[in-house]
Amino acid sequence: MANATTKAPADRPSTDRADALRRIAAKVSGRREVAGLFDDIIDEAFALFGVERAGLWTYDATDEHPLRLAAQRGLDDEIITAIGEVT
Repeated sequence: MANATTKAPADRPSTDRADALRRIAAKVSGRREVAGLFDDIIDEAFALFGVERAGLWTYDATDEHPLRLAAQRGLDDEIITAIGEVT
């Protein structure tokens, strides 16, 4: 008899996403420092999506350049600069 707690491979991605969202929610609720939180979110994105590069920007509609880099891993300077110059 198969183990009833074993999940089918098709179920794993949604379970992984749910676990990542729970970890992020726990970190958000326990954090007072935003910069560290954004770093944690980037780390979770790496783990969840298996990416080699990721960036997280904040948005301020009142600023001439509304996108501000909050955290990143592995992005080229050209990409960071180009996004920072968006108006």
